[in-house]
Amino acid sequence: MSSINDDRPSSTTYDVVPPLRVPEPTSVTSAAGSPGSTAQGRVTKMLRMLATLLVGAGVGAGTAFVGLRVLRHGGNAAPAAHHLNVVVLVALVVALGMFVILLHELGHVLGGRLAGMRFVALVIGPVRFVRVDGRVRAQWSNRLFGGAAICAPERWEGARAFRRAMRRFVGGGPLTSLVVGGVALALFAGLHPAALARDSWWMLLVLGGVMSLGIGVVTLIPISGSGAGGTTDGAQLLRFREPRGDAAHGDSPVPWYVPFSAVGAMAALRRPREWDTELVRLLEETADRPGAVVGVLCMSYYRALDAGDLPHAAKRLQQAVDRAYAEQTLTSRVVQGVMAVEGAVFESVWRDDLDRARAWMTHAGHGAERHRSGQLIVQAMELRARGERDAAREELAVARQENRRGGFPSAVLMNLATIERAEARIDEAVRGEQPGVGLGSGAGVE
Repeated sequence: MSSINDDRPSSTTYDVVPPLRVPEPTSVTSAAGSPGSTAQGRVTKMLRMLATLLVGAGVGAGTAFVGLRVLRHGGNAAPAAHHLNVVVLVALVVALGMFVILLHELGHVLGGRLAGMRFVALVIGPVRFVRVDGRVRAQWSNRLFGGAAICAPERWEGARAFRRAMRRFVGGGPLTSLVVGGVALALFAGLHPAALARDSWWMLLVLGGVMSLGIGVVTLIPISGSGAGGTTDGAQLLRFREPRGDAAHGDSPVPWYVPFSAVGAMAALRRPREWDTELVRLLEETADRPGAVVGVLCMSYYRALDAGDLPHAAKRLQQAVDRAYAEQTLTSRVVQGVMAVEGAVFESVWRDDLDRARAWMTHAGHGAERHRSGQLIVQAMELRARGERDAAREELAVARQENRRGGFPSAVLMNLATIERAEARIDEAVRGEQPGVGLGSGAGVE
């Protein structure tokens, strides 16, 4: 088989959409800023991470101190506490930690609701509550610890209104943690010394208070990372603060993270072709800027697919691939792998070129596991090409389930156009279409 960059012409009627190409990785670290500014950014991030580690170490030391007090001083009024072992203590600490995380995330949800936003998802350790088809359902998540919350505005009312709503939503989490921690410690301080002498279980109140205060402080430290999961509440509050100077009068472009965050949240409520027109315009303007981030380009790609604009979708996906391969960071290989799988999905579903799809999959590497639903879609197209229609349908059904299980509702709706297209291709084959013919079918690839 020839290289994936083989650009020989195809004889199909879908040549208006050229095959995707894979660029070679470069040594570019960031498209924005000079090497000096990049180094300065790294130093700043390292200092912030160091501060986070120090605060975390303080919380850990406080937790250990309280735990030892509970172990050594069980109290006369609670004989069972004398037999408390390390396993039970660890279980209590984990449960208490999950509880304070739950309160933190509920603070986000409360802040979002007060700002007029709609609840989308809440994740607490291995359990998540997600709004699907208008109903909130409990599902298993792919994490064991930690939490997340998503709320989305009902409609796009402009960048200023979105910033204000996001400040309330983001700030609700740390504020709740700080208040809960302060109240817990205040209650402990108000206990009578005799009660403390009789029962050291009250020390768990201190532990919960310390944990809650620790979460509130750590999440307020501004650290920006790749993706929402790597950016702290403090960094997001700085992002969504009111603009000053020329930006306040609309004389400068809206920062990329405003349409990115808005689309990412609102995509959980409606499919891409139903997004607000003004928000789509802002998204496209952001995607047209030099150095546009991969996430913005991908959102524009999904919107074009669902709107039926295949040439524009191919253009945006190519730009996203180019951007992903232009970065060399700790996470760039994973992003490149995810984009390789998406390239294979595009080639197999929208261009029906399985040879090129297979070539794309060779570039996926370990990142392929981050796009499991995409892998299953490509496999379904392989089964269709071999004439195994029932097996292809079953594989596509599994891809639907994986899409729901592995992602938030935004991912479900953004991938809906591709899954519907794959189903249509299978049905066309059942009605008599020759396997592997159409949209490229490997022509031009040996």
